[in-house]
Amino acid sequence: MPMEEELVKKAVTEGLLRISYDINGTHVIQKVLSCIKEKNREEINEIILTNLENLVTDSNGICVVNN
Repeated sequence: MPMEEELVKKAVTEGLLRISYDINGTHVIQKVLSCIKEKNREEINEIILTNLENLVTDSNGICVVNN
């Protein structure tokens, strides 16, 4: 994994939930998810799955789940 991808993944992982509930932040998460290879998204996917119920009931969080 390139160093840039690792840095972006780390930054997003730390604030994933806070960003996921923000109307503009969801776009950032969606873009990051589309740029990081699926096999390298384990940490992000785990956070999403752990908080799935809260994310799917939020109008902005559902956009992250749909990606």
